[in-house]
Amino acid sequence: MAKHITALLAGLFLFTQCAFCQTPAMKIPELTGNVNDFESLFTDAQKSQIDSVITIFAYQTNIPISVITFGPANTTKENSDEFIQQTDSVLYQHHGNGTDVAIFLSKEFRVLSFKANAPARKDTSNLAGWKAKMQQVFTGSVQQYIPLLKDGKYAEAIVATIADLGVTVKKEF
Repeated sequence: MAKHITALLAGLFLFTQCAFCQTPAMKIPELTGNVNDFESLFTDAQKSQIDSVITIFAYQTNIPISVITFGPANTTKENSDEFIQQTDSVLYQHHGNGTDVAIFLSKEFRVLSFKANAPARKDTSNLAGWKAKMQQVFTGSVQQYIPLLKDGKYAEAIVATIADLGVTVKKEF
């Protein structure tokens, strides 16, 4: 009887291992700073420029920003939304469940995504309003720079968008 139980448990273990092997968990690359250029869209000078604009924004608004570029080396077209959600979750935890903003960009998948997180508080309606307002401000800021993105001038578009976002956030928040 003990042999049968052991064999059954071993078989169950192998079955669950194989089931997990067929749907591997997505590996989020380690985030190393304000600019995480996993798709190699930026030169070193452009990364430095973006980092400077982000540092100024964070100093003026107390809101950290992370820029993450990604492509087929990190994910697939089918799970790019999942990649964004998981990476956004990592950022949220990294910033101590505080306020943070993430800008996701993929040339390969033609994705520009913006996520605003706010600290967990009891007043969730106010936080939902803040997130919606930040999304609106970002959309307004980036709209005029869409032609730069379409022309492949990713760094210029991101720098200009963050600079505009900083001016608007200082006025409205």
